[in-house]
Amino acid sequence: MRYGRITVGESVTQFKNCPLICRLLNDQVGATQLNTTLTSAELAVISEIETTSSLLRLVTRLTGLRFAAIAKVTESSWTACAVYDEINFGLEAGHELKLENTFCNELRLNHQPIVINEVATDPVYADHAIPKMFKFQSYFSLPIIFPTGDFFGTLCGLDLMPKKLDDEQLLDTLKVFCTLIANTLYAHQQLTMLQAQMGDLQPEQTNA
Repeated sequence: MRYGRITVGESVTQFKNCPLICRLLNDQVGATQLNTTLTSAELAVISEIETTSSLLRLVTRLTGLRFAAIAKVTESSWTACAVYDEINFGLEAGHELKLENTFCNELRLNHQPIVINEVATDPVYADHAIPKMFKFQSYFSLPIIFPTGDFFGTLCGLDLMPKKLDDEQLLDTLKVFCTLIANTLYAHQQLTMLQAQMGDLQPEQTNA
């Protein structure tokens, strides 16, 4: 099996159609445009990261995968924050999936990366229901964790074809991306809290 992707060095220096999957998303999996967990501020920050760095496109070039996403994961839902999709998977920013139809609840609980080169030959996931549902063969998901240790969500990617993903240098690079996302979101949260506190102080200063 030949796995194709550009090298880490090449990517860093230069910064279809699948109707079956779309039907699964719409009819079976429960993807919706109604988002109840992702705040507008979080979406804006992640959109800014993606716009300025083309981060998800870089992820696909590094891995050889044709779909990558940043997702917010709670105890009850998976919400797409940003998506780069070259296989018409059918997911867009703001779409939600049922958590039980993703691997992310497991990752939310143990914070351990999930990496699959080829579902068909994987000893753990070959007979798993989720790859069968979405028809993918290669997949990764890494946790996005705030400096406080709080779990936000995942950086994930997949493809309909097998890809060589269990490469230490590649995974280290993807973990750097996760840290970038986490630190940017956390810094924005802290700034928002500080601005709110300053706003609360202003009326008191005026009255004084």
